Amino acid sequence: MTLDRLFWLLENWAEWMRRDTHKLGYPSKSLMIASGGGSSTEEFEIMCDDADSNAATMLDSIIDSISMAQRTAINHQWLKVAHCYPTQLLDIDEAYTEIIKLANRRGLI
Repeated sequence: MTLDRLFWLLENWAEWMRRDTHKLGYPSKSLMIASGGGSSTEEFEIMCDDADSNAATMLDSIIDSISMAQRTAINHQWLKVAHCYPTQLLDIDEAYTEIIKLANRRGLI
């Protein structure tokens, strides 16, 4: 995974975390039932949104599994919810490395 791809995934995750209705990635309806077997731009957008939500869910679990210092640095950088502290730049670099390693292991590309 490249750093650009990781940043896209983190932006997607941050947007997903800000939603009131993210439901931790569990869809409220099936795509097959929602589309009725049809094919249109709207169904494609629903499918893409589901894929983005699944990626955000997987990234969220990866972020939960890294160290607290790294998680705090990610939350500060991408969600603006944690305090800034002296070793944050080192922790964010370590977090990116660890997330890339775990994402590659779990198949999030």
